[in-house]
Amino acid sequence: MPDTQAHASDFVASDPLDEENHREAALQILESPASIQRFQQRLEKMAKIRADDLAPAEKRRHFLTLGIGNFLLGRLDAGLEALRAIKSDGESALFQGRVLAAKGDLKGALDCFGKASEKRDEAALEQAETLVLLGRIEEAQKILKGPAGKRDSAQGEYLRGLVADAVGEYEDAQEAYEAALVKDPAHAPSLFRLGYNADLRGHEEEAVDYYERCLRGAGPTFVQAWINMGLLYEERGQADRAIACFQRVLERYPNHPRAERYIKDAEGTRDMYYDSEKKLRDAKVALLETPIAEFELSVRSRNCLAKMNIATLGDLLKYSEKDLLAYKNFGDTSLQEIKHLLVQKGLRLGEGKTDDIALPPGVPPEILSRPIAELALSEKTQAALQAAAISTFGELLRQSQEELEAAGLNEAECQEIRQRLSAYGLALSPPKPPEPPPAP
Repeated sequence: MPDTQAHASDFVASDPLDEENHREAALQILESPASIQRFQQRLEKMAKIRADDLAPAEKRRHFLTLGIGNFLLGRLDAGLEALRAIKSDGESALFQGRVLAAKGDLKGALDCFGKASEKRDEAALEQAETLVLLGRIEEAQKILKGPAGKRDSAQGEYLRGLVADAVGEYEDAQEAYEAALVKDPAHAPSLFRLGYNADLRGHEEEAVDYYERCLRGAGPTFVQAWINMGLLYEERGQADRAIACFQRVLERYPNHPRAERYIKDAEGTRDMYYDSEKKLRDAKVALLETPIAEFELSVRSRNCLAKMNIATLGDLLKYSEKDLLAYKNFGDTSLQEIKHLLVQKGLRLGEGKTDDIALPPGVPPEILSRPIAELALSEKTQAALQAAAISTFGELLRQSQEELEAAGLNEAECQEIRQRLSAYGLALSPPKPPEPPPAP
């Protein structure tokens, strides 16, 4: 009985690479460090084969796979050498153009795309893209008005957007990129440009969303998207996410100069932030361990606290105003005295309580003592919470949005906090009910 099961492609170990499958191959090859290593070993074995012993068709596949494979790994010189071993071939010329563009040689890339376009229509669109990047807009427009540009494709719409961007027609560019996504929702170049333009307008959340969608479709090969998204994360104070983006670039280009520089900057930012957070936490721990006896309180207040076994500031913060007033002989005068003391220290009654926070099922109570640094908030939001003396999950969860806004946070910062908490299944406190009017 014949085997009708479809062949599962294995580009890492054996299958040849070409224009039709190279995007799928990139996702498979660059999936992990292990798959990259295995593919590197495959290319090393192929490089030792005597090409002259191969039949013409097999020889072409051999050099095309070597060329495309080295290109995907960022070995641009080795890729170019292999591709140039194939003479008068449109597919080889197309990839030579891509390699030269990656090396920054746009004029050389343009020449290759021109040769490839004589045999492959899709190369004309890459030729037009290169012309735009070189500032030769009219020549690019001429190609887009020809047969290649008239094809109903996402790439054609993208290039119309690129031309519109180049001449300052930004609304037309936005419409063209969005039209490209209608034809191909995963069109990586259009997603990248939409992300880049959103970043220029200061719409960081929108930019990150477009970059993430771009990379889901393009994988590790879209280096500039990884770089830009890493920079955005660093600007937002999310150093760990920024480092992860730059590491993805270095997986493909181990000596990428900008990725190496940016990852060092992000690591420095992260270390500075964690050092600052640690100092703040240590200072607060020391403050909460301060004995009540060291503060100037009235004899009445001191005696009441001693009878309640409240020995330190940390002990005191576990009580609310209602808890203190419920104790015998503890009156409003003592309460105001203690509140005044705590305000001077940036503290408030009840902030050390944990039994008043309802946690969802499965969320351990220990989370209340964890630092808010784990939320990976933007630098601006982190600073605002520090200014409000909020440093743990418990202190944050006790706040309503109205209280955070009263402490100086804006709507965007509150929204960011809500989104981060939701990932843990948590939420801010509901709005406090208004206090009843005083009795007549």
